[in-house]
Amino acid sequence: MFFSGLAADFMLEGTSQVRTVMVITDHPEAMRTSLMEGLHRGISQWEVQGGYTGAQRTMLYCTIYRSQVQDLKYIISSVDPKAFAVIGVAQRAFEGTTFSRLQ
Repeated sequence: MFFSGLAADFMLEGTSQVRTVMVITDHPEAMRTSLMEGLHRGISQWEVQGGYTGAQRTMLYCTIYRSQVQDLKYIISSVDPKAFAVIGVAQRAFEGTTFSRLQ
């Protein structure tokens, strides 16, 4: 069963090990600090406005490894149980210095 799961995962997602995360929260400082310390990842931040409510909130964005998803969920629920999060799949993530080697 384990190998069947791995095979299915590979067929659906390919070799991707990277996840993108958007977290919309009312507690950006605490969330940003907790995510950076807990996951050892950098965070980007934007001020956003809700399309339905018009409320001003903060969106945090980062990339994590697939193995960090459970830690991410725990951190989010601990810091802001009312936060809204979207976890996506990315095929690749790399820093600016890597661009020249990809050509």
